[in-house]
Amino acid sequence: MTRARKKAFIIGGIVLALPVLFLIEERFRGKWALAKLKLQLAAKGEKLTVEECRPPFAEAQDNCHPDLMSAVTLITYNSASDAAPSALRMVAPGKARVLYSLKEWPVVGSVTKGKPTNSNWLLLETALAGSTQGLSLARMALSKPAFDAKVQYSMRNFQIPHLAPVKRLAQCLNADALLQLHKRNAEGTLDDLESHLRLAALMRDECTLISQLVRIAIASMAIGPSWQALQTPGWDDGHLGRLQ
Repeated sequence: MTRARKKAFIIGGIVLALPVLFLIEERFRGKWALAKLKLQLAAKGEKLTVEECRPPFAEAQDNCHPDLMSAVTLITYNSASDAAPSALRMVAPGKARVLYSLKEWPVVGSVTKGKPTNSNWLLLETALAGSTQGLSLARMALSKPAFDAKVQYSMRNFQIPHLAPVKRLAQCLNADALLQLHKRNAEGTLDDLESHLRLAALMRDECTLISQLVRIAIASMAIGPSWQALQTPGWDDGHLGRLQ
């Protein structure tokens, strides 16, 4: 091979190698830059892993989750929800229906076997009768300072099966609060409302969007019974202070 041909061969090899070297460099340059950035962030105290970012697990004696889930199994959600009136039904612009003196209201659901008819306070009380123990246990559980479902955020398909039962509990507390208002039982109404709002507050540290959406829904459910309470006679300053 002549000297000129060798030179041409070397130049051709270099020309062919350059794109390959460029692709290799591009393949690893991002990883090197990311690794460098992670080191810089870690040096500043930034949390970079899922486990570092999740709230600390609650102590067993402080965690109301197990007791709450047990209590929810004793609650008959569907019948109570179907029998209850709408807590904040608008009847005109800026005006809602007051419930404490209402005798009956139209509903559709399992109470009526799918046929439109009227429900009343007796039907609601009957529907809630089977949930009395469950609601009482739920209120006791919510006196604990933490709610921790031990969600494993690092798993690809992590499970959050507690959200639906928690929302059902809030709906039953809502229905019972309205029943207690009708009975002029301010203490019972406040117990339900405080448990309802505490349930929403205890879920504030759950690190998923759906958890926070459910929490917002639970908190918004308390608006209707709270407004109804302000329209109901017989509340003193102590009751109103608790409600506030």
